[in-house]
Amino acid sequence: MKAIILRVAAASGVRDHGQVRYYASAGPGGFALSREECVRSVFYVVVVRKKRRAGAGEKPKRLRVVTTPIPMKPGVFATTKTTNYLPNALVVADAIDKRADVGLWVTENGFVGEGPSMNVAFLVPADDAGGGGGGDEEDETVCGEAFKTNKKWKLVSPPTSNILAGCTVARVAELVNDAKVLEHLNVAAFEFRDVGVEEGKRARETMLIGSVIHVAPVVEWDGEAVGDETTTETPIADALHAAVVRDIATNVPELTPVPYELYE
Repeated sequence: MKAIILRVAAASGVRDHGQVRYYASAGPGGFALSREECVRSVFYVVVVRKKRRAGAGEKPKRLRVVTTPIPMKPGVFATTKTTNYLPNALVVADAIDKRADVGLWVTENGFVGEGPSMNVAFLVPADDAGGGGGGDEEDETVCGEAFKTNKKWKLVSPPTSNILAGCTVARVAELVNDAKVLEHLNVAAFEFRDVGVEEGKRARETMLIGSVIHVAPVVEWDGEAVGDETTTETPIADALHAAVVRDIATNVPELTPVPYELYE
């Protein structure tokens, strides 16, 4: 399967700003519910040329989000990667209707879930155990690309027990916790825990994380500004986006050569 993926990627000729999507199917049949009528299993590979994304030295697009009324996928359907993207499509459609970019799911217990094909993370004080206030306000001013004070921060993201465990957010957690890519901005850790909606809206920064967007800051949620209303700067999200872009380009052990020479 890996060889098929690589050959299709090579045949596409796409070298930058592309995405490989692959799907396993029970195969062709009569569109009935049972797989018994399917002739044979099929493996599909598609290479898509994407729009250019922000580079390591550029700021990613700022996003507006809304809390979506679309129900979350239940149980195993939420934690399994399938081709059932109807709820995701409805979330995006609802957000566009409300003049936003994307919607966020909320669990039946009132905790933040995820976005469609993306996870969400929040910047909170390092000593915040969750469910409390938004921290002291007096020293949270942002200036340029660094915080003025030595106050410690951390990133928190909803646990993957009821949502899809995204590959990108898992790598982001490694970059923050192990590679210390945000240490210069006083961000000490990345944690997975429940985050209430109101706690999320009080966060210093909010960001969406996924394979398509990398890291994108959220500047508006349900029509209200996110974070410090006195500035549009999002230094943590911007720095984390740059770290992910660099990691994709330079993390040699994780890179796989594509045999473009086969089709040149």
